Amino acid sequence: MDWLGFTIVIICLLVSGFFAASETALTGASRASMLRLSKQGNHDADVVSDLLDMRERLIGALLLGNNIANIGASALATGIFTTWFGEVGVLYATAVMTALVVIFAEVLPKTIAINAPDRVSLAVARPMMLTLYVLGPLLTVIETIVIGLIKLFGLTAGGHQASVLSPTDRLRGAVDLLHHEGKVEKQDRDMLGGLLDLRGHLAWAHDFSAARSMPAVFQVVSSQGLISGSTAFAVAPNLALSGVSLELRDMKGWSASANVDSELSSLVRSYTGRAVLRYVW
Repeated sequence: MDWLGFTIVIICLLVSGFFAASETALTGASRASMLRLSKQGNHDADVVSDLLDMRERLIGALLLGNNIANIGASALATGIFTTWFGEVGVLYATAVMTALVVIFAEVLPKTIAINAPDRVSLAVARPMMLTLYVLGPLLTVIETIVIGLIKLFGLTAGGHQASVLSPTDRLRGAVDLLHHEGKVEKQDRDMLGGLLDLRGHLAWAHDFSAARSMPAVFQVVSSQGLISGSTAFAVAPNLALSGVSLELRDMKGWSASANVDSELSSLVRSYTGRAVLRYVW
């Protein structure tokens, strides 16, 4: 009978470790990586994306499963140690189970998951989705109670806080982080930063009648490795000339430039352009 109890305790610890690793991996999984893998035909990546879309329910299932496993293992171990050692067995069970839970059900699986969150997420995606279906009714009850308590304290349930940074700034931060970690070289970082800094708004003349003006507005943001310029002027009441030029540098010896000139009038619309790619060695 004791061996059966020990077997159940070990199974509970393994289940607890599974939920601990799943929690760390899924909360640290990259949505961008999952989207890329999904486009390549990886169906597990689709499951991970679905799990991340229902993050609140996922966290509830992870915590519920983890706590059930830990409490079950501790209760069984306490019963076994009490049978062996009497009342002092409670202390022995507490000491032993604390060590086992912390090492094998928390630190070890979470350390594995945090070092490879995407790989672990793909591995646990389908079992976790099955767990959500099995615990679905119980999770619904828990969510209802939690939302009621949140509203009781005057808080808003289900609200999503706006991001501190814009999508462009988050992308720039990701590039800077990769450069800081040594995964992207400085030239590549500057090139990507230059592309992010490239912004242009061109207002063109759509009416060439003499009764209306023909404003042309250009907004260009410069950056390291990027040179841009633009010109526009009205030659006559019904004729406008404009030009846009761009040059990218610092691409491991490569540089690229392009320019486009246009002539717009009530009779003619012509565009000319040239692109040059250079390499210096």
